[in-house]
Amino acid sequence: EDEDEDEDEKCVVRALSASCARDEGIRVKCAEDAREAMEALGATGRASGKTLGAREVAMCARACAGDACGCVVVSVMRALERGVVFLVGDDDEAWARAARDAIAVGARHRLSAARAAAVVALGAALEVGDRYALVAYFTGCDASCYLSVNHFGALIRDRSASVRATFTRVLGRCLADDDRVASRVLPYVLTALCDDIDDVRVVAEDV
Repeated sequence: EDEDEDEDEKCVVRALSASCARDEGIRVKCAEDAREAMEALGATGRASGKTLGAREVAMCARACAGDACGCVVVSVMRALERGVVFLVGDDDEAWARAARDAIAVGARHRLSAARAAAVVALGAALEVGDRYALVAYFTGCDASCYLSVNHFGALIRDRSASVRATFTRVLGRCLADDDRVASRVLPYVLTALCDDIDDVRVVAEDV
């Protein structure tokens, strides 16, 4: 058992080293490995011996969620989208926090494709995680956070209409079966109803 833990630790170190490498190609490959690992995990319920596990993906994602290369960020967000179900219920909360923080960083990326991928990952987290706690964190209402940021407020005013529309769909799913978050989510849906772009307003009306 100790040998398995040592191997897991080495895997985390290797993943973090690759995600922080100077060579963009190495970082892209690391992100792709993370995405493929989560696809394998989702298909089989377990990681194969040559892929990263969900915990390694969480740490890797937090390390490179702010990468200047959009391909890296999109890949790790897609990895989290597929792997978040294995993370949010983990007994070791550090991994869940790493995934949550990675999504928050991705949601502020300079490239709209990366922000959109982060929004999709956020939607996946809200589907399977503690929705009330996640909404509190992403709206800046989590008292346990030293520095609170209202990510919902930034996303509903995102300069990309596509990101705003995607985020509004996530809000709709968030409201579908959980009245606890309605008071915190509805103001953003109402904002979307007044959006300048027809496509965003249509999504908000459907919500």
